[in-house]
Parts: sequence; C-alpha cells; structure tokens
Amino acid sequence: MTRGQPAVSVLVVTHNGARHIADTIDSVIAQTFDDWELIILDDGSTDATLDIVRSFDDPRIIVLPQVHLGDWGHWRNVMARDYARGRYIAPLDHDDLWLPDKLASQFAVLEAGNAVLSCTGWASLYPDGRRVEHAPCLGGDEMSERLEIMRWGAAIMHSSLLIRRSAFLDVGGYRGDPRMSDVTLVLGLRRMSPFAPVPGVLTLWRRHRWQTSNDDETMLSAVAAMQRAIAADPQEPPEMRAAAARVARMTCARSLTDDRGRAEFRACVRANPGDVESWTWLVMSYVPRPIMLGVRALYRRRPHWVRRR
Repeated sequence: MTRGQPAVSVLVVTHNGARHIADTIDSVIAQTFDDWELIILDDGSTDATLDIVRSFDDPRIIVLPQVHLGDWGHWRNVMARDYARGRYIAPLDHDDLWLPDKLASQFAVLEAGNAVLSCTGWASLYPDGRRVEHAPCLGGDEMSERLEIMRWGAAIMHSSLLIRRSAFLDVGGYRGDPRMSDVTLVLGLRRMSPFAPVPGVLTLWRRHRWQTSNDDETMLSAVAAMQRAIAADPQEPPEMRAAAARVARMTCARSLTDDRGRAEFRACVRANPGDVESWTWLVMSYVPRPIMLGVRALYRRRPHWVRRR
C-alpha cells in the first residue's frame, strides 16, 4: 500500500532514549492535526529504545536504525533530504513533548502567510513536575532578533519549531558544531523571512541530569566558538559582525568566572563602560570558584521568571 504524502514530517533522532521516547511518540500521536509522518532515526542505541519504537503500531511511524554517529544535526539533514515527504518539517528531541494543538496551530499560521518558520512558547519540565514557562524572544527587526538568538539565551526552543522544508534545504540545514547547529539553522532562516510565533505554551522541554546542556563550561565554549564564527563571516553585515564579536568576548569570559576570565571581563568593561552585565560578571569573577558553583546550583533550583515580549 502506498502512503499518501503528509503535510508535516516529524524528525526525531534518538540514542539510548528508552527513558522518555515512548512519551515523546505518544505526544505526536495525540496531536489534533493528524496529517503527519513521524521519522525516528535510532543513532546506534544500546538500550531498549529500538524495541520501544517498534512496538508502536502506526503506519505513519517510520523507523531508521543506524550505526552510532553522535551527530544528530547530520542525521536530521539526511532525514529531511532523503526521507521526509512533507511540505514542513518539525524537529523533536527524543525526550521532549508536544501539547495536542501544537502542530495544528503552527500549520495554520504558516499556511496563511509566507514565513519560513513558526515557533511556540514552551515550558521547562523538571523531574519533580515543576514547570517554568517561557515565550520566544521575538518582535524586533532582523538584526535584533538574530542577535538575541545568537546570544544562546533560549530565545527559541528547538523542539517548538515548524519549518518549511524547502527553506530548510535552501539554507543548508544543520551546520557546524552539533551542539550549536540548531542555532546556526535558525539564524540562517531568520535571514530569509520574519518568523511566525504561536503564543502560549505548546512544547515541553524535559530537564534532566543526562542532558548535554547541563555542562555549562562545555556549552559556553561551543557558544563562543559559534559567535566568533559569525563575527568572522564576510557575508554578515558589519554591525552584526561587530555585535557577534562583543557577545563572543562576554561568553568566553563567562566560561572563566575566576582569575582566568577576569582580563576578559575587564576588556568588556573598557569596551562598553555602561554595560551593567559586564560589570556584574567582573565583580563575580572575584568570588571564589566553589562559592560560585554553589550559587549557580541554587539558582538553577529556584523558580525562574518568564521572559515575554
């Protein structure tokens, strides 16, 4: 039996995702919009992930077992180019969840206009059941929105995206460091057109101790490298390159919040004496590192404010 062409191709890459993958799949099946295919690529799992995925009896689910590579951006590029048949693609991390109206709301917005990407509000979902809500930091011009995204301040959440497949392919998909390739993708798409955000929380970002993003030092290093690459990109306008260079310096300094980073903080303050954030980090660099790590741990456990436009 030949499958009809779906409107949306959902792309999930998983590696040893047995803890959460069933809930993630259930959240796709529960969508009020049902014109989708779910492509799940298993990146060489050694746990029960494949057995769990194959236990779902739904013809819209396609399973692609692969050897372990560890580069989910590469695999999603392959899926989008060689397997996806929808006009739109929706990346979904293997431990995240969608609320039932997520795809329906975004599909309607993109069909009604010319935007290449739609995103939703999201909530961080903690193991104790606590939720912290967030809204996309959008609403400015291209420069300000791309700068906000480049800061890696969770301006947009990856699993909340719905993207025109043609635009995804035109921009080159995920590129560069796998930890930053979703940011690079979104930055490229923003150059094509304004985005179409859908208000309200429709995506849940599951927070747990196995996430790569929990390693602050490693992630800040990757973020700084991405920002420096933008600063050196001759295709970027001069004002964007200059802004990227400033942000990269601050990111690098934040990853070294002791004696090693103090010189960077001082340089940031000299370059922009009125920047409160630079002064704050300079002062914090004098705090002993064990105390700094303890304060950071306490900060992570407290309820966070919701950033909205």
